[in-house]
Amino acid sequence: MYNKKLKVTLENWLISDDEWLFQKFRDEIIVSLAPEEAFENIGLTVEYLLKNDEANSIELIETLISLAKISKTTEIPNAIFDNKESLEIHVLNFCDYAKSKLKELFSHYRI
Repeated sequence: MYNKKLKVTLENWLISDDEWLFQKFRDEIIVSLAPEEAFENIGLTVEYLLKNDEANSIELIETLISLAKISKTTEIPNAIFDNKESLEIHVLNFCDYAKSKLKELFSHYRI
């Protein structure tokens, strides 16, 4: 369900006037996940993040932060550990806000 809802949110984000679309996704879908489900969906979200533009990437980083909190663990998911450098390069030319959100994500995992 998470994958389908995330994909629909990304697709609708491009054409929607609703600037709260991603926040609604996080409020409705992510908070309903069990900690294990949240942890498992981090990898998929990282994949989407690395394929998206700045605006979507910021929303996906926010989504990763939400997943990290819901997962209730500081165990570093393989998708973040294996792609740390790629994530840093991906946001390199993005705004400072994007970079600070990525740092926030990394600090959750103490990396």
